Amino acid sequence: MLMLLGLFFTIVGVAFKVAAVPFHFWSPDVYEGAPTLVTAFMSTVVKTAAFAGFYRLIEYMHLPDAVQTMLVVVTVCTLFLGNIVALRQTQFKRLMAYSSIAHTGFLLIIFLGISERTSGVLYYYLTTYSIATVGLFVVLTLAKRAANGDENIRIFRGLFRSAPWLAIATMLLLLSLAGIPLTAGFVAKYRVFALGIEAGYVGVTAFAVVMALVGIYYYVMVIREAFTPSERGPQLVVAPVNWLVISFCGVAVVLLGLMPGLIGA
Repeated sequence: MLMLLGLFFTIVGVAFKVAAVPFHFWSPDVYEGAPTLVTAFMSTVVKTAAFAGFYRLIEYMHLPDAVQTMLVVVTVCTLFLGNIVALRQTQFKRLMAYSSIAHTGFLLIIFLGISERTSGVLYYYLTTYSIATVGLFVVLTLAKRAANGDENIRIFRGLFRSAPWLAIATMLLLLSLAGIPLTAGFVAKYRVFALGIEAGYVGVTAFAVVMALVGIYYYVMVIREAFTPSERGPQLVVAPVNWLVISFCGVAVVLLGLMPGLIGA
């Protein structure tokens, strides 16, 4: 009984850290209100540390049925809320907050059945997700500065006209988060779905696939803004370090999609 109680509170703590439903309430407001670099840190480093720590804790543990059932419910609710609410967002940071919640749902599928491939899939997903997210927040920093602090997705309108390479990199990063083939995000989601099916959670996995398809819309919504013709796109001042980071992230999500064996199992 004490072990079950301990596991329950541990999962609650991790769920709060990674913004899983119903412990997600803080995420959208904090993402929107925090400085962009802090938001990027929370959505990558904090999430990675929380999931890695949770995996190490339960790696060799057989989860009781009650805990497993709770994980399933949290996973399904997180996938649903993250993707559905993201469809209505027009502020980029809030969109990324709900996107992060949705990705938490996909990551939770990994924990429904621990196997020898779990660690490789987990770290591959976290790495590729973090690369895409960091790149997008750097792009946001540049676009926000050019738009005098505005964070509406319309600040990306005409980006292809004013900075073609930046628009293409942004598109690649968003497509990776959406899980489109030939990107690292596709491989990450495919591996997660394969683990879910192997663990016997076919229904949960099928639901996750549907939610992944739904999620494509809000990523494409931003891409559409970037490639919408405009007389004058955002006038960005791109420092060399920003250019390097965005270029690295854009190339990495494609390279890791074509050669996933570079990291993970």
